[in-house]
Amino acid sequence: MTTAHPEYDIDPEIRAEVSRIRREWIGMDPQQTPVERERQIDEESAHLTALVAEITDQSAHGFLVDQWRADHPGSEPDQTTVLALMTTAHRSARQQVLEEHLYSQLTPEILEQRRSETAELVGAVAAEIESARTAADPDRWRRRMVQPTELAEQIVTAAWGLSRSMDFTILALALIQQRLDDNAPTPISSVDPLVDDLTDLIEAQLDQEAEPSTPTPTS
Repeated sequence: MTTAHPEYDIDPEIRAEVSRIRREWIGMDPQQTPVERERQIDEESAHLTALVAEITDQSAHGFLVDQWRADHPGSEPDQTTVLALMTTAHRSARQQVLEEHLYSQLTPEILEQRRSETAELVGAVAAEIESARTAADPDRWRRRMVQPTELAEQIVTAAWGLSRSMDFTILALALIQQRLDDNAPTPISSVDPLVDDLTDLIEAQLDQEAEPSTPTPTS
């Protein structure tokens, strides 16, 4: 907690967003210690939390209650309704504060730099995938180093349906796409005998990945 606004508890959603924007987009002073960085995030989060509380207390809550009364002539909102209106007001105020005081710090230069970094990363991954495909690396599906196509998606759906786990489906897409790239047989339906063999491969790989790694002995 920070002493900047001791009357308010820091909104955890605001803190999470401040931390994300600071760490992933704007950046933080590399000279700061981890404790100093956390303190900076706490202070900014506390400030934004206080702004949200001020907006909610001063206007949004009352406006929504008045609007509710106008929509329900002769009635007064019960406690459940008031709480719901307060929640709506708080959510709206939070979004307003984040947009005006946090997201506004994302300058065009920062956004362009992120777009450039993302494009470089996508290009590097695509190059690695193409290199593995060209080399016909037989294990590249295990590392998900393939780019599934719509045909691969159709084959996986036909062979395994939609009830498999996300991890299984992602790995199945990788395996099927590799087999398509390498001109290897792929199943055409759920009753294709090849499905059982490929299922065993996928499940064995998932089991292997789920096993805790054994620490390397030190001398």
